[in-house]
Parts: sequence; C-alpha cells; structure tokens
Amino acid sequence: LTADFAPGNRVWIDVKVDKRPVPGYVLGMRILLALTLISLVSFGCTRVVCERWPDGAARRSGTVKNGVQVGPWTYHHPNGAVAAEGSFVMSMQEGEWIYRHSNGTVTAQGAYAHGLKQGPWKYFREDGSLQAAGSYHNDRQFGQWTSYAADGRSIAAVGWYRRGLADGPWMEFAADGSVATAGVHIAGVRVGLAAL
Repeated sequence: LTADFAPGNRVWIDVKVDKRPVPGYVLGMRILLALTLISLVSFGCTRVVCERWPDGAARRSGTVKNGVQVGPWTYHHPNGAVAAEGSFVMSMQEGEWIYRHSNGTVTAQGAYAHGLKQGPWKYFREDGSLQAAGSYHNDRQFGQWTSYAADGRSIAAVGWYRRGLADGPWMEFAADGSVATAGVHIAGVRVGLAAL
C-alpha cells in the first residue's frame, strides 16, 4: 500500500494485492492500516460539495478544504433560482455577496469582511425597486440609512444609526416629497419625533 501526493491536493493510493494466503488477523491489520491511511490523507484534501433539494434540484455548491468552506459558493431556492452567491474564507463570508428573491431579482447586495457585514449595502423589493440603502460596521447598521417608497426612487425616510441602533436625526417624507415628521432617536429610542 503506497500513497502519492499529487499536485492540486489530490491523493493517489496504490494497493497491491499479494496472492499468497494470509492469516485473518494480518489481513485485518492490512485493511485497518489502509483505511487509516486513507482517512488521514483525505483530511487535507479539497472536495467539491453539491447538495440537492429532495426533488434533485441544486441546493448549494462550493468547495470544502480541510473541513471548511472556501472560495465561491452558490445557494439555490427550491425552484432552482439562485438564492445567494459569494465567497468564503475559512468558513466566513468574505467580499461581495448578492442575495436574490425566488423570481431572480436581487434582494440584497453588499460586502462581508471576516463574516461580518461591512460597508455599503442595498436592499430591494421583489419587483426590483430599491427598498433601503446604508452602511454596516462589524455587522451593525452605521451612519445614514435611507428608506425608499414603493417606486424605489422617492425617499420615504432618512435616519442615522450607531452600533445597530437608531441614533440621531430622523425624517419621514410624504408622497409629494415634503417632510412629514422629523425628530431624533437616541440609542434606539424615539425622542421628540413630531409631525410637521
């Protein structure tokens, strides 16, 4: 029994069978040794994962190396449409990710760093219109966020976040674009929001 490590983390195992009669315990030991070698060698290998929904449609696919998700991954809705696309580093989401509704339109788009949402993100309705936009810092909403009316162009509300909580000035707008309410949030609590 020999193992050869080939380029690309592929392992070739060559088993030579001896035709002479072997006592049972020796054969058992050889089999145990072969299984141990295979399990030890395969731990460091890269494998492609392709899981399926019960009906056979793709559910998720990507690469696992040394037991962790790495590289590009794609997730699918039960209807087969792409649900999410992005990359992993050490089983943590990294870089640009795009999430989609089951009809194929984008649900959300933004970036991760070390598994946490970072920087600008946009959220969309099922019809493709823009619903909200703002930034994250360490997976928490941060800075100015804007919510949009059903048309995806008219601003419905503007407010500020800090550490994931509404914190700072907030304004809500009427359909004609005029300010409907204005006020302040402090650490997630609405203070002094009044109709104008």
